[in-house]
Amino acid sequence: MKIFSRPSDFLFRKTKGEILIDNIVFIFLTLIFLSSLVLFVSKQSSSSRVLNSIYAKKIALIIDASSPGERIILNVDDLWKASNTEKIPFKDVIKINGNEVLVKSSRDSQSSYFFFNDVKVYAYPDTSSTSELDGNYVFLIQEKKNG
Repeated sequence: MKIFSRPSDFLFRKTKGEILIDNIVFIFLTLIFLSSLVLFVSKQSSSSRVLNSIYAKKIALIIDASSPGERIILNVDDLWKASNTEKIPFKDVIKINGNEVLVKSSRDSQSSYFFFNDVKVYAYPDTSSTSELDGNYVFLIQEKKNG
């Protein structure tokens, strides 16, 4: 039986084979953790939640910068592709309720953003260029009628 002169000798006593196995296990677990982290971040960055949020803010800022009488055509091809994947009608992807822009390209997520311009906005898919929808949305900016 070996008697240790210090308590720390007992805690850090390892043979050469144990150190190698511990390092291999540590490296393996670290690689698994880092690969799952990269997978999670890449999936979240390309998700429809981020896409909805980006387009809701972009549309609200465009409406804030516009004036009554303008007709804006915005290419939202990414939303069109996402809505086709989720089997959501393209006409239901962007809605304007009062001063709120609602964007929904998947069944489980929706983003909204408010604009400050006191105008009435009509939003609908652009069907003028082809018989099928082509990923463009039209925004008609009109003066809000009081009363």
